[in-house]
Amino acid sequence: MLDKYRSQLKQLLPPGLAFPRMAGTNWHRVLEGIAAEAARVEDRALDLLAEMDPSMATELLGEWEAEWGLPDACTGALSSLGDRRAALLSRIRFVGDQTPGFFVRLAASIGYTVTVEENVDGNPKVWRIRAPETTVRWFRAGQSRAGDSIRTWGNDLLECAILQVAPAHLTVLFAYGEES
Repeated sequence: MLDKYRSQLKQLLPPGLAFPRMAGTNWHRVLEGIAAEAARVEDRALDLLAEMDPSMATELLGEWEAEWGLPDACTGALSSLGDRRAALLSRIRFVGDQTPGFFVRLAASIGYTVTVEENVDGNPKVWRIRAPETTVRWFRAGQSRAGDSIRTWGNDLLECAILQVAPAHLTVLFAYGEES
């Protein structure tokens, strides 16, 4: 890219002996410095284009999170890059619903496998969310980075996420383990 800018700058010089175009001249060194800065600016502009996609953001991830209200009571302070991106993408793609399938998809989007039982004890206003006793979320290549935990576990995030979007008339119970 540096050669491209240097070549373009040399073509912009007026003809004549006052502006030599050969390597090793002072003009060549001046154009080299200008071309290097122009190439650096272009590289940063390309980086900014990548930051426009929240699934690829690193430098602007904090701004993306602030715009979408993260971290919140459910996510807490997320430490890994993968978890932060997953929470952000989940928030961006979120479209609420009042069906059991919605709650299953919501749980899956944050790394949990659940089933939903409607009409618990014959009451249509009570649902039971069945989940494994402990859910483990692993370090994942391409989504995690150096310094992230190899694995994290627990179900607090699941409960918070579901209760945050559950309709007001619905009582949600959580059952963990095989025979819960």
